[in-house]
Amino acid sequence: MKKVYTRTGDAGTTSIGGNVRVSKTDQRIETLGSLDELNVSIGICRSIMPEDSKLMGYLKNIQKSLMKVMSNVALTSDSRDNRVPEITEDMITEIENQIDDITSRTSQPKCYILPGGTTLSAFLHKARVDTRRAERNLWKLNEHDPLPGNLLKYVNRLADLFFILARTELLNNGLVEEHWCLSDIEFNCASNK
Repeated sequence: MKKVYTRTGDAGTTSIGGNVRVSKTDQRIETLGSLDELNVSIGICRSIMPEDSKLMGYLKNIQKSLMKVMSNVALTSDSRDNRVPEITEDMITEIENQIDDITSRTSQPKCYILPGGTTLSAFLHKARVDTRRAERNLWKLNEHDPLPGNLLKYVNRLADLFFILARTELLNNGLVEEHWCLSDIEFNCASNK
């Protein structure tokens, strides 16, 4: 087996697509790292859900799609070609349909939701915030080197999906969400204590 360590990064650089070396503090590396962290969070969600969960295969497909996102991010806009996997409008529509289907069976929160309740719900919220961090990094990178528009939309929808999945996990277990409101009058809700 080839050695895991290469020593090529010991001077603070790393290789991206096309064998270009960049600083480990480069925005592209930061963005790839945040996408990798998101993929790990999804893997944790899958590892703690029942094997027969309807979400198991769906989340695995999202992980595979994230690898497509990462392969786009690893290349500069002028080096991407038709061999790079595309993030399609259909992939975005699929997430939107999933969100709409789940949302139709839940009420709209009128207060801030406190993450927790079950381990899976908490980790789905973790995936949500990891998605938002990755999205911020993608937009920061996009300011310097344009990314495909569908890629940015896809990641934005993922955060919404994880939010609704976290809520559904609690509801499916008969648990009540914990809320925090600035003011019961302002938000028209009663906070849970």
